[in-house]
Amino acid sequence: MNRVRTIVVAVLAAVALAACGGTETVEYHGSYPTYESVDALYQKANLVVEARIGAAERVQELRPSVGGTDPKANPQAGTGQQAGAAEDVVVITVRQIEVVKVYKGDAKPGQQIDVGQLGGLYKGVNYVQAEATKLKGGDTYVLFLATYPDAPAALLNPNQAQYQLDASGGLNRAQGNTLQVTTADLRRLSAAK
Repeated sequence: MNRVRTIVVAVLAAVALAACGGTETVEYHGSYPTYESVDALYQKANLVVEARIGAAERVQELRPSVGGTDPKANPQAGTGQQAGAAEDVVVITVRQIEVVKVYKGDAKPGQQIDVGQLGGLYKGVNYVQAEATKLKGGDTYVLFLATYPDAPAALLNPNQAQYQLDASGGLNRAQGNTLQVTTADLRRLSAAK
């Protein structure tokens, strides 16, 4: 599962904190690539879509592949340790998106795609990633995604890879994101295929 390996590498630390009411909170701190330009973000994504975010969500564990000698598929290969240990597992919230428009990649309007984001309430524990902006069910976004054959698609960066559409069709950046994307950028980049 290359997707899990990517998340596990991105998750630098998980810190358990006691919250009011006795609910345990595990806080993820990630290290993600940042993009200096719209072109760089677009080039790195293998799927760029305008999509409506489904209201329903499911929270699940994402586990790495176990075994094998290929270090790309198994980061523990050759170390004497086995991938898939409890510390390698991460919790993600998965929402189904409906593709409205495709700017890059193999998708079609109307197609449903699962997109996962780090965190969620799972088995009584609240897993959070403080620096991430969660997708809102029912809203429409432009998303820059990495796709995987064995796991939900993922945003390239929890803030730089999502742009919420406003009522006039403008693209609004997530909090903390200084990279502005416009529909003119998307038309230019998708025309240059």
